[in-house]
Amino acid sequence: MRFLSVTIIIILTGIILQSCDDEKTNHYTPQKIRVGILSDGSKTESEQRFTPYLRYLEAEIGTTFELVVPDNYEQLIELFAEKKVDIAYFGAYTFWKTHLEHSAKPLMMRNVDRSFSSNIITLKQNSFESLEDLQQKSLSFGPKLSTSGHVMPRYFLNLQGIEAENYFSEVSHSASHNQTI
Repeated sequence: MRFLSVTIIIILTGIILQSCDDEKTNHYTPQKIRVGILSDGSKTESEQRFTPYLRYLEAEIGTTFELVVPDNYEQLIELFAEKKVDIAYFGAYTFWKTHLEHSAKPLMMRNVDRSFSSNIITLKQNSFESLEDLQQKSLSFGPKLSTSGHVMPRYFLNLQGIEAENYFSEVSHSASHNQTI
C-alpha cells in the first residue's frame, strides 16, 4: 500500500508539473524533486523498490527525482521544514504535526488511513489470551510519531479504559517499525 501511495503522489506531481506546460503560463519545471519517505525496512530496500519508478518518472516528465530516506520521523519533519525535501510521505499524525508547525499541504490520503486496527503481539510461549493477561507486563509501542505504531494503538487502549503508563509495568517506544517486534 505504501508503495502505491508514494507512486500516486509522484505521478500526481508529474501531472501537475506537466499541466503547467502551457504557452499562456510562466512555465517552471524544477530541476530536481526530492521525495522523502520513511523506510519500512532498510534504506537499501527502499532505494531498490522506489528508484526504478523515479527513473521512469524522470524519463516521462523530464525532471530528476531524488529519493530521500531519513532514519526516523523526526528527521523527515526536519528535512521538510528545512526545505530539503519537496514532497514527503507522512503518516496521519506526522502530517498533522508538520501541517501545524510548517504549513504542510496534503496532496492525497490513502483510504486505509480512514480505518485503523491495532494488534498486540506477544511471544508464542506466553499464553496470553486477553488484554487483562497483559496487565503489569511491559509494552512497546512503535515510534512516538507513528500513527499506526503509537497513536492509534494508544487510542484503542484508551477506548478500553486503559492508560498505558498505569496499566503496564513499563511502556517504551521503538525507534522504527521494523524494530518494534
